[in-house]
Amino acid sequence: MFDLGTEWWAIIVRSTVVYGFVLAALRLTGWRSLGQRNALDLVLILVVANAVQNAMIGPDTSLVGGLIAASTLFALDQGLDRLARRSQKAQGFFGQTPVVLVNHGQVVEQTMRRAGVTWQELEEIMREHGYDQLGKVKTAVLEMDGTVSIVPAEAQVTHTHRRVRPRHKSSVERDD
Repeated sequence: MFDLGTEWWAIIVRSTVVYGFVLAALRLTGWRSLGQRNALDLVLILVVANAVQNAMIGPDTSLVGGLIAASTLFALDQGLDRLARRSQKAQGFFGQTPVVLVNHGQVVEQTMRRAGVTWQELEEIMREHGYDQLGKVKTAVLEMDGTVSIVPAEAQVTHTHRRVRPRHKSSVERDD
């Protein structure tokens, strides 16, 4: 249970390579967020997870080997998340930017194709927001979390300052 069947450093290297490959594959196939996924996508994720398990830890079936692989994946995720927050290039690569699907009542076809959103999905989203005609939509934006925000055609633009709350407690909050 605690005896490693693979060297600890090899598990870290293998996990890092697999993580990088899966991340690149998801990005290259157009995945921008997980919010708008279907059953086929879920099956793909489950099958890929099963397929890459042995690639990460090799013949090792120990508890320690699994914990090393999991710790490596969590560390990579946190490190890349921090990088994406600090670098515009990294942010763009990891898909952390909103995408305009409708602009001034006109569908942006190229963006829709790139985001993998079909006309039927856009119509469904519009109906969910209470709009039955494209002309009633000024802007539709695919947000970073996979949701779609819709601004109605009759909306007036108001400039406000939105405060973004940090995901983690600040050092001041932790000291309390």
